[in-house]
Parts: sequence; C-alpha cells; structure tokens
Amino acid sequence: MKRPLPFIVAFAAAMPAQAVACGWWGENLDEKSSDAVIVESMTDKPDLSTPEGMARMARACRIGDGVPQDDLVARRWAGPAARGGHVGAMNDYAQMLEQGIGGPQDLAAAAEWYERAAEAGNAQAMHSLAHMHFDGRGVARDWAKAADLMRRSAAAGHASAAEELALMLWRGDLGEREPNEACLWWLTADLKTPSDGADTCRAHDPGLTDGQIAELRQRAVDLVDGASHRGPGS
Repeated sequence: MKRPLPFIVAFAAAMPAQAVACGWWGENLDEKSSDAVIVESMTDKPDLSTPEGMARMARACRIGDGVPQDDLVARRWAGPAARGGHVGAMNDYAQMLEQGIGGPQDLAAAAEWYERAAEAGNAQAMHSLAHMHFDGRGVARDWAKAADLMRRSAAAGHASAAEELALMLWRGDLGEREPNEACLWWLTADLKTPSDGADTCRAHDPGLTDGQIAELRQRAVDLVDGASHRGPGS
C-alpha cells in the first residue's frame, strides 16, 4: 500500500479535541445514521494504520469535521481504506470516482468499487450501481441487473431505492405493471419517510382493498425490521 504523504499525516496529528462523527457512508454529506461512530477526543482519534481508521479520516476530511475539508486528501485516505476491506469506504471511494471528487472521474473503477460494496451488503452502493446499469455509465446497460440491484437495495432498507422502484413498477418501466409489488415498495419507503403511502397505492390501483394494503404494509414492516437486524454494510 502506498504510504500517505507527510502533509496528510499531519492533518491527523492536528485534529482538535472536539468530537468527530465518522462511520456513516451516505450518498449526501448531510445524511445521518444512528450507527455513526463518534471519535470523542484526541485519545480516541482514528488509528491510521487500520482500514477503519483510514475510513474515518477520509470521511472527516470529506466533510471538514475536525480537520480541514479537503476532497483530495479524503480520496487519498478512502482508497487505501477501501482496498483494506472497509465496506463503507468502498462506497465512498466509488462515489468519489464516479463524480470526480478529489481526483479524475473514472466510471469503470467506480462501478467496480460499487460492485464490491454491494456484494458486501451496502444498500447505498446497490442503489448507485443500479443507476449506472440503467444508464450504461461505466458498465454495459443492463436493466435486468439494474432492477435486481434496485430491489436488493430497497429490501436492505434504502428508502430512495424503494420509492424509485415503486414508481417504475407502477409505470411498467421494467415490463408489465406490477401494482401490488409497487405498493409494497412504496409502503416500505413510507416507513422510512412517512407520507401518504396507502392513498398513493390506491391512486395507482383503485382496486386495492384495505385488507390487501394492510397485508402489504405488514410485509413492508417485516422487510424493514429484517434490514435493521442485518445492519448496513459499513
């Protein structure tokens, strides 16, 4: 593994005593999660000889939390953390490669890292890789694989994937319209971001009964509970 440049190491030494939130690897910098790891003080600063420590440092540099915000430095930490097997860093590094954050854009490499993170159970990576396959960006366009990834992401608790999947199934984007499955995924997303789940299902499929919706909602609850017990790839 390439040794970090001295000035990068200096950033870690300069970390102030304030708490640094690390460990959540969302698609947006303002995403929060209850499973975030908190670096409470200098005595609990990341161990930069480990993938977990490098991943924490990458995230801190990415958002400028406790260290200077620097995408270039964040990418230099994220790469070794990903290669060391940290699943959340794989997803973060893939996002940087996809969007050209902190260095050149490399869509093919981004897809490879999303694939690794997705295979390790990271719902964010499944969602991002699904879009790359839908669009044919960095990978061959493959709607069947994209739809499978979107379903896996939704089942793993990714609300945006569940909502997008529901809309695709209602529109028939993936073949025949599937109103019952669409309602299931919409209700799954509704558990994460409450809105008008049952009303939306009825608007797309007026024939749905209250009993059917109740059954689909219970299935959605079971899916979300199962995903929370498995935990996100991190």
